[in-house]
Amino acid sequence: MGLGYRCLDEKNSKIIVDVEDLTAIENNFICVAVYESDIILKASVTLYNNNNNLKITIDSDQGTVFQFNEGNPILTCLINDKTENFVDNYPDDGFVFV
Repeated sequence: MGLGYRCLDEKNSKIIVDVEDLTAIENNFICVAVYESDIILKASVTLYNNNNNLKITIDSDQGTVFQFNEGNPILTCLINDKTENFVDNYPDDGFVFV
């Protein structure tokens, strides 16, 4: 098993994807059927989360080219071109910038 894989047995041959698991606008899933050690069936499924349509940008006060130990650029993360009140119906503290 690899990272992100789930094994389904014969009795539980379906998976339910919670909306919280659709963290991107476009979420791609690969489904495979394995018999012994061979993949006998492979299909891709794409689920879209239209509620997650955010425009995320990083703005720099000194352009986009930096030299090590020269200057002190200030980087600002913008969501939907805003520095606060990013999305209606969601508080700003729900966003974390790392």
